Amino acid sequence: MAIVGFAPNTRHLAPWNNPDIDFGGINEGYSFSWWKQKDSNVKAWFQLHKRESFMRPDNHNDSGHSKWLRKKHNFPIFMQDVYSDIPSSVRFPIEDIVSNYGRYWRSTLAYIIAWAQLVGYKRLEIYGFEMASDSEYWGQRANACYIIGKVKGKGMDIYVPPLSRLLTGIRYAYDNNLVGLRQDLETNLKNLGEDKNKVIAEAEGLQGEYLLLEKLVEKYPDLAERKKKVSEDLKGKDRLIHLMTGRAQGITKSIQMIDTFEILEQESIDDYADA
Repeated sequence: MAIVGFAPNTRHLAPWNNPDIDFGGINEGYSFSWWKQKDSNVKAWFQLHKRESFMRPDNHNDSGHSKWLRKKHNFPIFMQDVYSDIPSSVRFPIEDIVSNYGRYWRSTLAYIIAWAQLVGYKRLEIYGFEMASDSEYWGQRANACYIIGKVKGKGMDIYVPPLSRLLTGIRYAYDNNLVGLRQDLETNLKNLGEDKNKVIAEAEGLQGEYLLLEKLVEKYPDLAERKKKVSEDLKGKDRLIHLMTGRAQGITKSIQMIDTFEILEQESIDDYADA
């Protein structure tokens, strides 16, 4: 089976013209011009959201999605329940899925991967699923990769296009040493913070002594030199704290630059994929 999602960099790679491959789709995928598969080769559809979600009239992908669901199709539409007004609706076997693969589920794709093996498919090809953004998809991507590992461990063949981000990434410690550098910077930042706290404590002690000397110097003029020395030491501590603060900001900025570089490096891969 080939399951096709919405991500543009790999959805076009689906084997649209191969009659020997079953197709599966999700949500409103049929409504887009890039969906090339004829219904005769579609063997399953998945709309696993709650009814109030998929029946809403303001659906931004397809305002007519509810009408499409109410039509009779030649393939089952797997849903959370069977609905009398959706003639092709079939209840998704969530209990069997959880029983066989655990309780960790963050996306429709994860459900489909497990379902495909459960019903007997030996190979699943995944197109149009990237889950690349750090906002909505970071947890979904991790879960999908986890389920892929589970089904592969049970003997299923999973194909993900080389341009996909699902099972790709910079090889830790091999492709660059930014991780090691970042760890060194984090250690330096931690040590700097501890040293700064010590200097702050020393400065607070000097500040207390200076305030006391201010009260005593009128009665004991001989303490004027000591007051002057404490004042100079206090200014030195303040300068040192200022310098340490600036250094900490520089290290933090360097860590952010490393993180940004890794993001841009991956985005360059995405740009190549889109091209």
